[in-house]
Amino acid sequence: MADLTGAGWRAALADLEEQTARLRHALEAGIEAYAGLAREAPERAWRPPSGLGPLPRDLGQRAAELLREIAEVKALTEGARRDAGRQLAAVRSVPRAHDAGASVYVDLTG
Repeated sequence: MADLTGAGWRAALADLEEQTARLRHALEAGIEAYAGLAREAPERAWRPPSGLGPLPRDLGQRAAELLREIAEVKALTEGARRDAGRQLAAVRSVPRAHDAGASVYVDLTG
């Protein structure tokens, strides 16, 4: 049965807004915050509610703003993934001592 009061939609939007804000904060705070969020992800994963019926007209603007925020956080997430990939590639490019046959030095400043 559909929620005619919109309370279910309000709760669903509030939960998704909170999850999105937590992810944005973790991405902006750095790897430690993001790693902490990732560790709790299975328990905190957002799941779409069922039985809400159509979105009430008065929540349309709120939902549209949330959709824009999700798109921005998705872009941040994709940027962080690309950065991590570049860093991983750089680490993998350093020869291992047993592969190099000589001492290996890593430039930490450049």
